[in-house]
Amino acid sequence: MYPQGLRRFCSGLAHCSGGSRQRPSSAPPLQPSPSTGLQSFLCSDFEVGLETSREDELDQLAHAFQRMAREVQRREEALKQANEGLEHRVEERTRELTDVHRQLVETARQVGRAEIATNVLHNVGNVLRA
Repeated sequence: MYPQGLRRFCSGLAHCSGGSRQRPSSAPPLQPSPSTGLQSFLCSDFEVGLETSREDELDQLAHAFQRMAREVQRREEALKQANEGLEHRVEERTRELTDVHRQLVETARQVGRAEIATNVLHNVGNVLRA
């Protein structure tokens, strides 16, 4: 559902925040809040809470990640609204085209009947003149 680059970025963030790398800072590792996390973000739950009380590059990364999550959520909501509007327009246009098709079929039947009647009258006229 999400681009591979986003998954790699999130995996990298999880890796960096998990404390598996040695950092010169003595600050505790950046941890996702218990109620949210990377998995919920990847499942379209954009309320990812990260501890941002640090004053290092991971704090900056966490802030950037939260801004990105808000932007992705905003775009996802806009996309959902656009899709709903598009679905409504498609349904409306389908109804219109179905009605026009029905009218064309009926008109073609009437034209066919008129043509048959014209041919019959022409043949009857030829028989009467003969």
